[in-house]
Amino acid sequence: MRRSAVASTLFLWSACLATTELPSPGTTGGASGSDTSTGGGAAGSGGTNNGSGGAGGSGTGLSAADWTSAMLAVYRFEDANDLGFDSSGNALHLSPVGTGMPTQSPEHAEGMAALATTVVPHTALSSSASAFQSPPGTSLTWGAWLHAVAHPDVTDYMDAIARTGNGGYVMSRHMTGALNCTVSDGTVHNVSTPADAFPLGTWLHATCVFDNANDELSLSINGAMLAKGTVSDIVNGFQPFGVPTDEPGSGFEGLIDEAFVYAGVLSQAAVRRIHACGIDGSRCECDEAVPAAYAHCGNAHPACDMLDPCNKPSPE
Repeated sequence: MRRSAVASTLFLWSACLATTELPSPGTTGGASGSDTSTGGGAAGSGGTNNGSGGAGGSGTGLSAADWTSAMLAVYRFEDANDLGFDSSGNALHLSPVGTGMPTQSPEHAEGMAALATTVVPHTALSSSASAFQSPPGTSLTWGAWLHAVAHPDVTDYMDAIARTGNGGYVMSRHMTGALNCTVSDGTVHNVSTPADAFPLGTWLHATCVFDNANDELSLSINGAMLAKGTVSDIVNGFQPFGVPTDEPGSGFEGLIDEAFVYAGVLSQAAVRRIHACGIDGSRCECDEAVPAAYAHCGNAHPACDMLDPCNKPSPE
């Protein structure tokens, strides 16, 4: 900017200004990253004649690895459009069966909508896809966030079992408050927690793991194994897979969220990581300096030990 002389007494001062540029300020630094996976912007450049540069933004960390695509199916029920929608990419979508269909509830401990209903016989989200069938020689893991609101005799949260037919697998709650994992080869085999392990009005994360090679079935609540037993192979004679169930007398009265099925055996470290971080890893943050370590481990925080590495790309 230039200024002209306004009086003879100011002539020398104005002449000096006529030949000299004032320093310009530095440009503003980049903004901080908006989430845990994006770093901040670059630092601003200095102005002319040594104006100072603006500060660079700073990132906040690295998101934990997303395991969704490694699952056979994942159901999150985040809004009405997601009712029965498989987010794993395998297109194993569930279809409504019966009347009085479940609806979404906005109240979920993990910040997502949840599938909610009261007991209505023959009402479920269901699929007859062959991927859900479990012939002999198949290992399987299935689990979900669960919330019980009443005391029916038995509540089946995830179900692919025909109790009078060829068998299958199921996750259920007994009226005593015990949680059950079941597989069947025509004869039902259960592992169960003690009574009151699943109280009313409480969200918990439950996982059933059937290990075909060792003929073992285990049950974990909130990442901790509470029951384990020796069982026979699963045999599923094309009984539809349901969330919850359409079995008479086993109606679903409660809520369920982030239900998943994995075609194999999940290690206990992987089960703990799913409980802590979510299948998509969104509740955890990796250490930028050591990506296998946790800066924050979600539901397990602050004790982040005994989890699969934060950046492990899949549970295999």
